Amino acid sequence: MDEDVLIPMLVAWIIFALLVAWVADKRGRSFNGWLDVGLLLSPLLALILVAVLGQSTEGSAFHSCPFCAERIKSAATVCRFCGRDLPQPQPLPPPPLVR
Repeated sequence: MDEDVLIPMLVAWIIFALLVAWVADKRGRSFNGWLDVGLLLSPLLALILVAVLGQSTEGSAFHSCPFCAERIKSAATVCRFCGRDLPQPQPLPPPPLVR
């Protein structure tokens, strides 16, 4: 393959793999893990897999700080970026009994 074609193809491969990793991260999945999948297999195949797998059920491990919008652990009580105390989630009331 000609070098004039190879380098743009490699750059495009890396850019598309980064795009797949970003989409996976927005769906609650590992950015680095999906970047590896996109680089090693194929960005197109990885994107199809991310789309089929959908939203992660483990998405509660991290959430955004309501004050500075940085990504922090869900168990945090103080934001490590802005230093503000985080509101504690209120438990849901029990469902009404049906008689």
